[in-house]
Amino acid sequence: AWITVTSGGSGTGNGSVAYSVSANASTSARTGTITIAGKTFTVTQEGMPCTYTLSSTSKTFTASGGVGSVGVTALSGCSWTAASNAAWITVTSGSSGTGNGTTTYSVSANVGATRYGTLTIAGKIFTVTQTGGCKYEGTAKGTYSGDDSGTWSASVNSNCIMSGTVYSYSSRQYFYLTGEVSSTGKITLGTYSEGYFLGQIDSYNKISGSWNNTTYGSSGEFEGVFTPK
Repeated sequence: AWITVTSGGSGTGNGSVAYSVSANASTSARTGTITIAGKTFTVTQEGMPCTYTLSSTSKTFTASGGVGSVGVTALSGCSWTAASNAAWITVTSGSSGTGNGTTTYSVSANVGATRYGTLTIAGKIFTVTQTGGCKYEGTAKGTYSGDDSGTWSASVNSNCIMSGTVYSYSSRQYFYLTGEVSSTGKITLGTYSEGYFLGQIDSYNKISGSWNNTTYGSSGEFEGVFTPK
């Protein structure tokens, strides 16, 4: 039925037979024949290559997490797999399939900064963005001492990104600093001069840690108080 004689269906003496072959919508090759002057002429047609399309390529979740799904469009006979590339994204169903199908996944709650992860579905990348759920959003301030001394203050946004200033008593200057607070309260705060404040917010919202300035070779300790928003 997929081979049609278009001319030369009969003749006398020399002649030619023309035929057409319809598109093969299957991934499997197929073979058919035409009987011409009592002899068999064989036609072999390759199958369609496997191609895959996702219903979407990305999704954004809030800090609380949730469940999502991605549709896969493929020809019958085309197999595919789905896998998460991030520990906080779990494929719950549709980890493999043939032809059209759906992959369902879950996203766990986020108590830190905004994060990005991916799933590989049918050889294609699906991106998941999850906004931050920082439990340390608020402000912090305190003092530092050692080879230099002064005061420091910073704010922490909903993504646990920390930014503020350090005032040095010795140089009488303010220095801008940025960093972050981890989900466990660990502070990593760097200065423009490649120095760092490394500390911890404890269960009583007290802050303590050490600092260093690699440019000037100075170091010491710092302390402070965190005030939740």
